[in-house]
Amino acid sequence: MMISRAAEALRSPIVNHARLLSTKPKIRLNKRMADLNLTSRREADRLILAGQVMVRGQPAVIGQTIDPDESDINVVSTSHEEDTTPIAIVLNKPMGYVSSQPEDGHIPASRLLTRNNQFAKRSVLFQFENHPQAPPDIDPTLLNYSSAGRLDLDSRGLLIYSRTGVFRKHLVAEGSDLEKEYIVQVAPAVQPTRREVEAGILKLPPPTLDLYDVRQGGALLSGDEKPLRPVRAKWEEPGVSLRMILQEGRKHQIRRMCRELLGWHVVDLLRIRVGPVRLHQLPEGKWRPLNEKEIETIMNGSAVQGDGV
Repeated sequence: MMISRAAEALRSPIVNHARLLSTKPKIRLNKRMADLNLTSRREADRLILAGQVMVRGQPAVIGQTIDPDESDINVVSTSHEEDTTPIAIVLNKPMGYVSSQPEDGHIPASRLLTRNNQFAKRSVLFQFENHPQAPPDIDPTLLNYSSAGRLDLDSRGLLIYSRTGVFRKHLVAEGSDLEKEYIVQVAPAVQPTRREVEAGILKLPPPTLDLYDVRQGGALLSGDEKPLRPVRAKWEEPGVSLRMILQEGRKHQIRRMCRELLGWHVVDLLRIRVGPVRLHQLPEGKWRPLNEKEIETIMNGSAVQGDGV
């Protein structure tokens, strides 16, 4: 008697289930590493090329594909020297520098990561090896650091750099609850800019001291598709300076909120905190390594509250 395929499947569910799993399309290893929050895709490729990625105990190769549920992936260190360098550093970025790559002739803030600009209390400095290809006064190790997030050309303050993609991802991942704290100097907004007019903003609200619209969240800025998350905000000096704490970082977000919702034009924007990392007494243009407690707090996703906002 002929047995139907359905009946055969019922008789041997284990075999058929395994066959079903085997038909799942494989994905690239770098994507799986990013999905597991091990690192970014770009950083994954760099680690794979360096021989630092193992899949089921075997060295990975660039372009390798794996099952989408694979979890036996490990990143190993190849040298003791790399482990002794700081995972991340913080720079007090001056106004007029771009955060990452040069643009429109502006200098990237990474040019400030020099030996002479390292700041440390009690003269405790990290030691770096000399390298013939490193520019003068640049710590060659710092050439491998990339900014985690952005700080606009006309903004200043705390900017974090890291040599690992997984650390940067903890700082900039969408939906992160990591707080970013700012001191914002304002003046009354006079009229819409050319860009605002092109975006359909023909009139700005009159300047207001009422911060309800930014505290409540839910407003939709021009050109955005998602409503704003609530912002912790208070006046440091009414009509002059604000303290704002955000848990997201859209392009020109604070400047746009102040103009479109409050009727104020931002004349100075200073970032003083990202999560547990505070600017404190770090001089403008200087940098320092993050300490172990700061790194651990960021990697664990622990909440850090601002002071009295």
